[in-house]
Amino acid sequence: MRSTCFINSTTTYLLKLFYLFAHLRFGAVFLFDTGASVGEISGHSKNIWTCDFKQTRPYRIATGGEDMAVNWFEGPPFKFKSSFREHQRFVTCIRFSPDGSKFISVGQDKKGYVFDGKTGEKIAELSSENGHTLGIYSVSWSPDSKQFLTASADKTCKLWDAETYKCIKYVYFCQPIIIT
Repeated sequence: MRSTCFINSTTTYLLKLFYLFAHLRFGAVFLFDTGASVGEISGHSKNIWTCDFKQTRPYRIATGGEDMAVNWFEGPPFKFKSSFREHQRFVTCIRFSPDGSKFISVGQDKKGYVFDGKTGEKIAELSSENGHTLGIYSVSWSPDSKQFLTASADKTCKLWDAETYKCIKYVYFCQPIIIT
């Protein structure tokens, strides 16, 4: 299993992504308390690297991976609905905002895309002005869903505004951090 995520609700879902002959191309969604299957994750042609749940109703799942696709699932029962293929390299991280209104995909292509959390439609691309110069590893939302933070191979963490999709602050880690 490469990745899991939980959803906080009265019914807890567990998304498991399984290896298939050393390749992670499918997954399943289970009720955590009973183990009953409530959907499947499919549609990727290469390894899946990331997944996340929309934490509010209507529940949604987004996945991304080596095939450069962001796949969208609606449920329960969770079923493939659509695929977004504008990333030019691996999709490394997908995260829904805490309020569920949006989600972001980031990738090794130095790009980030913002989507509607209910429909899965693309809303925007992160601004290239003051954007990352190397692949983006991860993204995380502020608790109020008004900002998000990205971390990149360019040795920066950047804070973005969730309305304008522009970088508002950044930290450059130019020296190795030594812990003694």
